[in-house]
This record gives sequence, C-alpha cells and structure tokens, in this order.
Amino acid sequence: MEKAAREVLDLATQSAVTDARRQQLALVKAAVEQDIEARREQLDEAGRRQFDVQRDIAAAEIKLHELEQQRMAVLAEPADVQEVECVPTPLARTVTGEEVHARLKHGQLAVVPVDDLLAEVERRGAHYLRNNLRERNQAEDVFGPIEGFRMRLSVARLEPAALPGTPAAASERSQLVLQGVFLPTADQLGQPVEQALLPTSPFMNAIRAKRGSSPAVVVWVYPDSYGELRTIKRAMWEAGVPLAIRPLAESQPIIFSTLGTRAAAQ
Repeated sequence: MEKAAREVLDLATQSAVTDARRQQLALVKAAVEQDIEARREQLDEAGRRQFDVQRDIAAAEIKLHELEQQRMAVLAEPADVQEVECVPTPLARTVTGEEVHARLKHGQLAVVPVDDLLAEVERRGAHYLRNNLRERNQAEDVFGPIEGFRMRLSVARLEPAALPGTPAAASERSQLVLQGVFLPTADQLGQPVEQALLPTSPFMNAIRAKRGSSPAVVVWVYPDSYGELRTIKRAMWEAGVPLAIRPLAESQPIIFSTLGTRAAAQ
C-alpha cells in the first residue's frame, strides 16, 4: 500500500510538472505569434505576401521533416512477415504394390502387422474355416496377437439369386467373401508421431523392410489425430513415399474385405 501511494504521488508530481511545461509553451507560442503578427503589420502589401509565403514554406519544411522522421522510424522497425508455405499435391494413384499399414490414434502411430497375421493364417492352416464353410456357408477364426493386434478373419459364401424362369444350372457361381477385422489389444498403441518418424523406429523399419523400391503407406486415422496427420504427410512427401489416408469413425475398427476398394496414394 505504501509503495502504491508513493507511485500515485510520483505520477501526480509528474503530471503537475508536465502541465506547467505545457502552459509555459503555450505562453511562448502566443508571444511568438504576437511578435510575428506585429512584424507582419509593419510591412507593405507586397512584403506581407512574401512574408506569408515564407511562413508557409517554413511550416511545410517542418511538416516534411516530421514525415521523414516517421518514415525512417517505420523502416527501422523489423518487418512482421508471415510465411505461407505451399507444397505441391501429387496425383493420387491406386496402390498396386506393397503396402505398410499404420493406425493413427491418440496422436500415436502403430504399425498394423497385416503380412504377419496373414502369414499366421497360412501357418495354422485353414481347415477349420473350410469345414465350417462347407457346413454353414460361413466361417470365422481369430489370429494373433502380433505386435498389439489380432485379426478376426471371416469367410462367407454368397449364393447369387437366380432370375425367375432361369434354370438352376444356368445360375452364376457362388462368390467367396473374405473379411479381416483388425482388433487392437489396447487403446494406446504405437509411438508419438515425432518418435515414429525417427530413422530407427518400428514404422520406418517397416517401410525399409518391404522388398519393393517404393512401398505405399496407408494410414488409418481417427478424428482425434488429424493434426498429427499433417506431420506424417509432410515427412512422407519429403521422403518420396506414396501415402494413402483412410479416415475412420471414433469406434470403427480397421477392416479389409474382398468387397472393398484399394487405397489411392499420393
């Protein structure tokens, strides 16, 4: 309180001094104007016109000097530059070669071991699936876990509906539909994007492990991680790696199906 009272007293003193100076300058200005007007009255008509012109020139020079000082001050200030970065958007092409699949959720990137889970299906055999398929036209089994993911693989036989009046022998052959649902063993999987993009991370190792010279990366992204997706897009663009994006709803799993569409990578 004492410090605040001293500051208020100092401000009041400074205000009084400033007001006194302002009054002094006003008196000086009035005296100078009176002196100038008295000198002007002592001149003839031609002298008054010349006097007025010289006074206007002097006022203009003073104003020009003030404007020049303002211009120099503006030039001396650092420019507030806002950079807008533009990067080219490559054309999208359907992925036909090797792929690396990754899940982006909670800002963490996790590799989905698609190839390893399919390899487990081949190792364990598909006898159970085939037997159930013959009995019920559908079968399902779960494989994994591998690197935090299980795969629920289902097979179904779809019988086409025969057109009225068409012999049964002329109907189309049945179609086998395969579907793989990838189920994470935990909600938090993978690494933060900054770590996942390091050269020795599991994600970067998975890209290098592909036999193809330019594998495509397919990122399955959830709504809470679109900000981190920009970082991945930038990194893949700089590395020359095609990138495909698969948006998912909040609780939607990653699903593969023979009735689905192939990813389009840029």
